[in-house]
Amino acid sequence: MGLKFFTRLSLSLGGLFLMAMIAGEQAECVAQKANHAPVIRTITVKPQTVIRQDEWSDLMCIATDPDGDSLTYRWFCPEGDFQYRGYHTTRWYPPSREGAWYVTVFVSDGKEMARDSVKVSVDWNYPPFEPTKATPENGLDEQPLNVKLAWECRDPEADSLFYDVYFGAWNSLTIANRDQTEARFDPGPLERNTQYRWQVVVKDVHGNITYGPVWFFGTVR
Repeated sequence: MGLKFFTRLSLSLGGLFLMAMIAGEQAECVAQKANHAPVIRTITVKPQTVIRQDEWSDLMCIATDPDGDSLTYRWFCPEGDFQYRGYHTTRWYPPSREGAWYVTVFVSDGKEMARDSVKVSVDWNYPPFEPTKATPENGLDEQPLNVKLAWECRDPEADSLFYDVYFGAWNSLTIANRDQTEARFDPGPLERNTQYRWQVVVKDVHGNITYGPVWFFGTVR
């Protein structure tokens, strides 16, 4: 009886040991097959501050997956528009008002998801005001042959301004000087009894452009 009991005990212990080994292998297998979430490495944005109404920000997300799974991307911002929402790169067109906006990207491997955000500031820089107070006054005749042109112009943010001056006889308005910083221009000796036209194009340091009106005057007979 003792031998039979020992034999049964040994078989029972052996079975338990075998079952424990199988359970351990199954657990290890499950652990090896566990999915890992994607990892977002970087998000880049250029420019990070949008200052012109015709500007946008280009964004790029670099992400990897520990399991080598294919990744999908989805961009989100409560305002503004995206050129592409489903790629790792996109272009974001800001809303028509100033503020700071957080642009978020969601990266998924089909099972788990990662997300991260980047801040983009919208700080409009407005174009210069239109040139005013033309000298000579628009439409005047009998101007001297050595008349000098002048005007006034301001910028909403007090940016430095540059002027392109267009000048010519009535049917030949052409560029006379580019990127000058003074609000005056000497056209040189003029012809008698001639109608002249001129225009000032104003630019600020951010590339905003304002086209002034076309002014005209006539010289002495």
